Amino acid sequence: MAPPLNRRTKKGESYVRPPSIEAALDRLAALDLDGIVREARAEDPKAPGYVESECLVHLLRSTRHDNTDTRFQRLFEVLIERVERSLKGSIRTSRRYDAEELRTEVVNRLVDLLVEDRQSPGIKLDFFEVRFARAMTALRIGVLRRSESRAEGTDHIEDMGDGEGDAVPALTNRISQAFAADGSEQEKEHFRNELLRAIDRLPPLQREAVALFLEGHRIEGGDTETIAKLCGVSDRAVRYRLRNAYETLRRELGERR
Repeated sequence: MAPPLNRRTKKGESYVRPPSIEAALDRLAALDLDGIVREARAEDPKAPGYVESECLVHLLRSTRHDNTDTRFQRLFEVLIERVERSLKGSIRTSRRYDAEELRTEVVNRLVDLLVEDRQSPGIKLDFFEVRFARAMTALRIGVLRRSESRAEGTDHIEDMGDGEGDAVPALTNRISQAFAADGSEQEKEHFRNELLRAIDRLPPLQREAVALFLEGHRIEGGDTETIAKLCGVSDRAVRYRLRNAYETLRRELGERR
């Protein structure tokens, strides 16, 4: 059985891998490196023996005690190739930024975390062993926000508005702070994780609007890549979805107007 994770939530509870990941790690423990790599190269998540990214992160971290870098290098290549494929769909071509440059920046950030953990074991990658996709979403949004801040010379993030066009800045400000460069990283990461979990539970249409909002798309305006145009609906419909999403997130995250 894989050793327990050390990171704890704000409530003092330990991060715990999902049972399916624990079971997969037990199964992979019986395979040699060639067998693991062969199964990990499968691209279809529904393929028999598909190796979840959470497992790859764990296996990479476990190589720190090896006498050579052979296992690390082979597993590292598989994980990075998988992430690069995923980023082509999640960071789309845009007139507002260089998509390839941003994808590279996200990959580099992940590489930094992996190398740092290998050289000096810590807890930053624990969440990647629990919810890899959610952890990568936070990483990607952070890079996108910093890119926009550099381009605009500010930490601007558009206020979500209610149906009457009034700003609802409380949650907006916390989101901005959670992806800012300064501040307590532990506090920011805790909020990012809570936020992403809450977003995952939103209805699909609201979740799509919030995801585009977090990626920096405007609600309305002349930009061809506004949320309204990407969703194929009116500005009013987007504001309605964001207003409902805001109310749900505000309740779940304990926000008050």
